[in-house]
Amino acid sequence: MNYQTLPIVNATLNATSATLLIAAFTMVRRANYRVHAYLTISAFIVSSVFLCLYLYHKVLLFRATGSYNTSTADLHPVILRYFYRYVLLLPHLLLAIAMVPMILTTFYRAYRRDWTRHRRIARPTFWIWLYVSVTGVVIYWMLYHLFPSLKT
Repeated sequence: MNYQTLPIVNATLNATSATLLIAAFTMVRRANYRVHAYLTISAFIVSSVFLCLYLYHKVLLFRATGSYNTSTADLHPVILRYFYRYVLLLPHLLLAIAMVPMILTTFYRAYRRDWTRHRRIARPTFWIWLYVSVTGVVIYWMLYHLFPSLKT
């Protein structure tokens, strides 16, 4: 695997995580808690593999190009570049950082069988985690499929 093949793998892992989260949400709504737990743990594993491969991709990209980023500086129109950077990417990154302790806290409360406090944090954690997973796929699509055709 090289830095050029990892983005599609990472996007697939994000999509898989989102699918598992939606299935887990459906199972908890149906009071099928055991399947909900398995699906949530699976989403956590898939997201963890994504994070490791994402960081590995950044290392490979830096070694190959001398930069951690794929440039969007010459992206036109400017409004699309603004949307990508500040409306999509910035909240995605901030929420991705914030969700890690939220996920760990949610798992810990489930492990301790503290269901009231688990539910209290699980609801916002689910929506943030789902948002980050879905926007990860959108970011991949914009960066690797939409942006190359818009660069001048």
